[in-house]
Amino acid sequence: MSLHEFAATVGISLEEMRDIEDHDDEIFDLVDIAVIKKIAAILGTSPSHMLGVHKVEEPRIQHKRHKFIRMKRQEKKLSIEELGEMIGFYPEVIQKIELNEDGLDDALPYWAVMELAEILEIPLAFLLDEEERT
Repeated sequence: MSLHEFAATVGISLEEMRDIEDHDDEIFDLVDIAVIKKIAAILGTSPSHMLGVHKVEEPRIQHKRHKFIRMKRQEKKLSIEELGEMIGFYPEVIQKIELNEDGLDDALPYWAVMELAEILEIPLAFLLDEEERT
């Protein structure tokens, strides 16, 4: 598969794909989770594995990702506004993440998902690899 075909399959421009290949931090700083998941699927791996996230054996979380994020935010007594400010996004983005099953994938780049995982004390792999839990 050519780079152009790969980019088209992922749904990004050839220039965006070249940026990801040429700049080590591009995928961490600018690429949203939905694109990372598509790249990982084409490569036949999980987003966690592709990004070098180590999975930790933890009790299985029996919640949908978006509902679990909301539950953890509420447990920590954080408002949507406070959490948004902590990770540098508007409250509307946090609301989208909490209300939509796929809201996280289209809303945040990888670095922000890492911040979210740390603040809410959620395993990063849980946020990245939802399809492996369902």
